[in-house]
Amino acid sequence: MADTEQVRNAGRRLATDLRDLREARKIKPESIIKATRLTVDVFERFDESALVDHPAFNRVYIRSVVASYARVLGIDEDLACRGLDEALDGTYAGGIRRVYIEGLPVDEWSEPIDSDDAQLADALEATTETPGLFDKDESDSDVAHKPGIFALLGNRKLIPFILLIVVALAILIFINKSSSSDVEETEIGNSIIPVPGPPPEPKWILLGDSIRFDIIATTEKLDPIRVKVDSDSLRPYWIEHLDTLTFYVRRNVIFRRELDVADILMDGYLLPDTMIDSSGQIELSRESAQTWLDSLAVKEVARNRPLS
Repeated sequence: MADTEQVRNAGRRLATDLRDLREARKIKPESIIKATRLTVDVFERFDESALVDHPAFNRVYIRSVVASYARVLGIDEDLACRGLDEALDGTYAGGIRRVYIEGLPVDEWSEPIDSDDAQLADALEATTETPGLFDKDESDSDVAHKPGIFALLGNRKLIPFILLIVVALAILIFINKSSSSDVEETEIGNSIIPVPGPPPEPKWILLGDSIRFDIIATTEKLDPIRVKVDSDSLRPYWIEHLDTLTFYVRRNVIFRRELDVADILMDGYLLPDTMIDSSGQIELSRESAQTWLDSLAVKEVARNRPLS
């Protein structure tokens, strides 16, 4: 388990990167507050620590906040949530900054070490001349007492073979990197036109036997919210400000009252306000819930598909 101080430091790095990206794209804090439905004081806490050390918020809720934040910034929600997961583990090292501020590819999110490049660097280093090998300061007598020098001079004949090995390594590295590319290239005349591969399949989200619903009193105390789970009757629930109440549903659920001051998460996904019907309630069956999750998967594919 990560050290508490490591988690705090990682949370501060994540919050700083999101704040710097927000300011670089000239997005007002009010836009983030509206999208995340955070109060001003909680947003200020998020701006400092990403709420990773806040006792009132769990991982599921913070993920929903980060996902909403990412939508306003126009960045990949999965990458933003990946940054949060790393922060909660105490390992976030600035991936969002590298990708979205410094403009590095996603592959360099955590700056992996390329073993092929390391081998090439070692080979190049092996071909460099030994320092002091041909120093003119040495007298002939000094050289005469160093038979190893003549042996090294004789080995200069091997330098072309070493250079040949280096070139072969460079070609292998180039071939490996080219074969891992997701884009095929077709040569037409003197130009190379990238040809995209097949579109990615949606990442379908399947509901389990029980569907988890988290009700969070984000703006103020819920006084009360009414909930009907499966065949149970409609019951009132009082939830203190920033507290969370969890239900597990098998077939259907109804939420009524106080929906404008609460966030409701279904298996970690924030239900939009558009689900509130004309009578002021949200009613979901297992089938309608699965249909909504399917629509999220399709929208995600469409959002990430490059324009032709």
